[in-house]
Amino acid sequence: MKRKSGEEMVKKALEFMRKNVSKPLTVGQVARSTGYSYPYFYEVFKEVTGQGPKHHLLRMRLERARELLGGTDRNVTDVAAAGFGSYISFNQTFRRKTGMSPREYRTRARSSGVAVGTPRGETGSQECFRDDFRGSRMGPHWRVQNGEWKQEDGSALGRGETDVAIQFVRPLPENFRISLEARLISVAGQDSYPLRFMLKSDVEKTELYEFAVGAFENTMGLLSRNRTPWRMSPRGSGRPGKWQKLDAQLMEDTLTFTLNGEEIFSFRDPFPPPYARRCNFQIGCWSGSVRVRALRIYDLGFSTLVRAVRQGDALYNAGTYDRALDFYTRLLREGRSFIDAVELRYKIGMCHLRLRDSEQAIGWMEKVVSVPEGDFWPRQARVAMLEASATDDVDAYIKRARALWEDPATRDDALRLLRLRIGALGWKGFWTRREPVARLLAELETGGPFRAEAFTSLADTLVEMGRFDEAAAIYLSVLAVIRGLITMSG
Repeated sequence: MKRKSGEEMVKKALEFMRKNVSKPLTVGQVARSTGYSYPYFYEVFKEVTGQGPKHHLLRMRLERARELLGGTDRNVTDVAAAGFGSYISFNQTFRRKTGMSPREYRTRARSSGVAVGTPRGETGSQECFRDDFRGSRMGPHWRVQNGEWKQEDGSALGRGETDVAIQFVRPLPENFRISLEARLISVAGQDSYPLRFMLKSDVEKTELYEFAVGAFENTMGLLSRNRTPWRMSPRGSGRPGKWQKLDAQLMEDTLTFTLNGEEIFSFRDPFPPPYARRCNFQIGCWSGSVRVRALRIYDLGFSTLVRAVRQGDALYNAGTYDRALDFYTRLLREGRSFIDAVELRYKIGMCHLRLRDSEQAIGWMEKVVSVPEGDFWPRQARVAMLEASATDDVDAYIKRARALWEDPATRDDALRLLRLRIGALGWKGFWTRREPVARLLAELETGGPFRAEAFTSLADTLVEMGRFDEAAAIYLSVLAVIRGLITMSG
């Protein structure tokens, strides 16, 4: 089936679902409404949308249930009968997807005067959960990860020697905004920074995204992905002993962190993770004591049609780059809009890069960077080309890295890749090749928190090359930098 006719079949199926969403509809009935067999219908539907028809049907039923609960007086049992079959099934599904029971949802919706949780595209965001930490016991939606936690005076208080954290275990909405207030408490005259906010799954131990307030002796805000520093900002320093308002918003592929009303980071992920990897969050600090209060969670709605490219992104994030490459290539061959084609070429290039085919990766990225300046995908392609050109001659690599650093939008990426390259060259013992790269990093890390580390890497390289006098002079300059940081923090 051609792509266009496949999309027409999906539109017909979705329209049939909408008209019959309150009925006990089966996927077989939806397939028959389009005139195709069940196996063929299912295969094409999933290829076009990235999800199976049951996924979309459930979304529509939840949307309809929200409308009935928030805008009518119909009995909850009657609402359950409109597509879910039984009250038990409805209650379990609704609670799993929204984090609250249908009755709890109705109470919240009526108290706010609007439906809590709407499809993406409708105006406004709707509060779907709040915790004011009243009473002496923490709610069942919290799980202590590390440290000692208790609830008192309208806040949760956590203490510990290392990694103090609690996890919110209710599933977050698909798109959401989390708002809370936190205050770090000095212990024995020492500040408890950094304050840490993490998005993760309920089962994986490692966090996917982390926003650290007051990192590097309270000089920077730090955004990490998979525990790799990704972005830094001096606007992310903290206010010792004072309440600070933290907002974290995830909308489709863009993550935004706001501190005290000021946006610190807005990060668009080229390969947005599946819901299961970022459905919970943690809050805490590295050590010391922290208070948390006034938690609010807002449902920003959901996309009624999942882009097919997300299926390839899931394969990429799972590390199955060969399968992701086949998927992206097939989508590109089917004929896409100009914007989709640019994205697919970038992702094909990234698959080649992860499969260690740098020549193919650069070839695909060159097709992307020709798009007019300022677009997201060309910037990402330039970053990828620096990573792919690590095997080039050193002069060409340094020229490409410097050009990337000169663009404020990719400056953090340039520094991140330079650090990784220096580490890789040192691990292999390629000290002569490492020296010019280390010198460039020391030059570019003019005022960042990694400045001392950059000079130390350069000095270590010179020691391995037997240039001890030069190394000693650099070590002395590192001590001066460290003294300056101590003076600033004091």
